[in-house]
Amino acid sequence: MPLHPEPELAILIAEAIDAGLLKHGTSEHKIACLFATKGQGRLTPTERRTFEERVLPILSKPIETQIFIQSLARRANRVPRRVAV
Repeated sequence: MPLHPEPELAILIAEAIDAGLLKHGTSEHKIACLFATKGQGRLTPTERRTFEERVLPILSKPIETQIFIQSLARRANRVPRRVAV
């Protein structure tokens, strides 16, 4: 991963935040925003591990699919089990 901000990844992070996939106030949200604005070089080893373990899995799946699953779960008024995409 580059040490400087990557515009395409910053756009993807913004889309995930707008879709509610990275909730405001969480450590994932904070770290994703830091990564998008400052790049990987500004992350501590702990933040980098969190980014790789909790943020990248969200960004690696199609956002449309995740939004669809979220909307189905909301309509059913329940929390979905983990769905492999």
